[in-house]
Amino acid sequence: MEPDLKPAVYEESEVKEFAAQFPWKWVALFVGTVVFFGGGYLYRQDQKIADLRQSIATSYSTQVSGAAGHINTFREKLEDWAIEVAGDEPETWADERLNLAGLHNASGVYLRVHADQAGSRPALAEAARGMSPDAIPRCLGLSPTSLRAVYELGDFLEPSWAARLQEAPSVMALRVIEDELRRHIESDLPMIASMTSADYFLLALVHGNSRSAHPVDIYLWDLRSDRLLLKTRTQARGRLVQARIALEGTPRTGYVESSSRSGASDCSIASQVRAAAGRGLVEFESQQGSLLQDNGSPTPEGEAGEAGEEGEAGEAGEVEGDAPAASEAAAAADPATNEEDSE
Repeated sequence: MEPDLKPAVYEESEVKEFAAQFPWKWVALFVGTVVFFGGGYLYRQDQKIADLRQSIATSYSTQVSGAAGHINTFREKLEDWAIEVAGDEPETWADERLNLAGLHNASGVYLRVHADQAGSRPALAEAARGMSPDAIPRCLGLSPTSLRAVYELGDFLEPSWAARLQEAPSVMALRVIEDELRRHIESDLPMIASMTSADYFLLALVHGNSRSAHPVDIYLWDLRSDRLLLKTRTQARGRLVQARIALEGTPRTGYVESSSRSGASDCSIASQVRAAAGRGLVEFESQQGSLLQDNGSPTPEGEAGEAGEEGEAGEAGEVEGDAPAASEAAAAADPATNEEDSE
């Protein structure tokens, strides 16, 4: 007897052979939410960066660009003058109308560099940044502003500074630039801009390593008419004479001689500049005084005191005796400086 045949029927196994279905819809929802809010944040940040960049650019354009063009033109004019005369050996000459005393209350600009650093604008700018103070203008009775400030504080006037706006990658970086620009506008720009209205430009070109041992060329221009007023080559020959005066009966104390010689050299240079301008050169001579009175008798002690000359520039002589008050003085003389306006 043949078995009964039944048609095949699919039967689902009660034991699941695969893991539970992954909740892709929830993952997709989470990812979509992150993308939506993250994209919105990035868009707002990009918009904020663009707005801040535009705001800084507008401030720079309205408050700096116009003044920067004027200041850079002024600076380039002075650089051209310095480069032009750097290789010259000037013969002493001064405009007959020049009145140095009339510049005592005038505003001016001063630059001192080594002559071999004035061959190009980049070299001149580097030298100006390293310019140190000296006494040449002060010994002339002048108070010019150092041109060093234009190079040291005026980087924001260059087009390369404004290009930083396009390179700033974040709001924080732009905030730093914005604060820097604000400080430049409030403090540096007015001072630098005021230099463009100066009355004269004083230039000192040093030949060699030392103003006291090597020639120094001095030039003076009238900035109102762009006319050269004076040129001369100087050689410092100053002496630093130190003296001490004390009341009779006061105890003697230790005396420390100053080692500074730059003041004497600078005032010697200034004295020669005044001579070139027609003021005459002040000569200074130190001679050993006689220890005898006219009648041949020795000078009483206390009237003449002690006097001594120890030689060359900077060596000090000491004088003690009756005096109305006690004081100490150091005078730089020259061929240098026994004029009232040399301070």
